[in-house]
Amino acid sequence: MLAAHPMYIKKLLLTCLAALVIPLAWHSETNELAMSQVDAGLKRSLITFGAARALNGIISVAQGTEVVAQPLGFGVSMSIGQVLAPVNHLVEQFSNLMLATSVAFGVEKLLLTVFGDPAVSGLVTAIALIWIVCLWGGGLRPWLTRLFMLVMFVRFALPIATIGSGMIYEHFAAHEYTANQRLITDKHMALTPSSKDTPNAAPACDTLACVTEQWFAENETLLSSPIEQFRTKITDVKRAANLAVDGIVSLMVIFILQTMLLPIMMIWLYYQALAGVGRSALLDTRPPRTAW
Repeated sequence: MLAAHPMYIKKLLLTCLAALVIPLAWHSETNELAMSQVDAGLKRSLITFGAARALNGIISVAQGTEVVAQPLGFGVSMSIGQVLAPVNHLVEQFSNLMLATSVAFGVEKLLLTVFGDPAVSGLVTAIALIWIVCLWGGGLRPWLTRLFMLVMFVRFALPIATIGSGMIYEHFAAHEYTANQRLITDKHMALTPSSKDTPNAAPACDTLACVTEQWFAENETLLSSPIEQFRTKITDVKRAANLAVDGIVSLMVIFILQTMLLPIMMIWLYYQALAGVGRSALLDTRPPRTAW
C-alpha cells in the first residue's frame, strides 16, 4: 500500500488535469479574448501599413521636387532626393513588413476560428474521457497519451500564445507603439515641400505697394544667400528623416515581437509543459508487462 500510494496520488493529479481540460475546451471566453487580441493587433498593423504607404508616397513626391533659384540671373536647381532615398527604401521595406504582419494576424484569426470549433472541443472531450478511463482501468497505451497531448496542443496552443503576447504588449509596448506611430505620421509634413521653401514662390498681390514690397523682399533673399536657405531646409529634412527612421525601427521591433518571437516562445513553453506531463504519464502509468 505504501508503494502504491505515490502512484495513486499521481494518477489523481493527472485525472484532475484531464478533467480540467474538458470545461476549458468549451470555454468560449478564452477564444473570444484571443480573438479580441488578434483583432486589435490586425487593426494596429493595418493603420501602420496605411501610414507607411502614405509616408512612402509623400517621400516619393518630395524626391522629385526641385528648388529653383535665379540670383542675379543665374539659375540654380537643387533637389532633396538624395537625402530622402535611403529613408524611402526603409519605408518601402517597412510597409512590406506591415503587410506581412497583417496577413499573419489574419491567419491567426482563421486558425482560432478553426481550432475553436465545437467539433474540435468535442474531440478533445472524447479523448480526455477515454484517457481517464484507461488511466484507472490499467489499459493506458502510449499512443493514446501522445494523441491526448496532441489534441490539447492543437486546441490551446494558439489561444495561449495570442493572449500571452497580447498581455505582454499591453503592459510593455503599447505606450511605445502609440508614441512611434504618432512620430511617423506627424513627421511627414516636414518632408513635404511647401511654397515658402521655393524662393520664386510668393502669394498673389493686387496693389502696387504689395507687388513692390514683395519684389524687394524676394530679391533681397535671393541676393543674400539662397543656398543657405536650401541648406537649412536640408538640415530640417534630415532631422525629420532621422526621427522617422527611429520610429519605423521601433515599430518593426514591436510587431516582430508580437507576431513572431513572443508567440513562438509561448508555444514552445506550452509544448515543453505538455511534453513533461506526457513523459510523466508514460513512465508511471504504463500497464504492467506480462511475465513469460
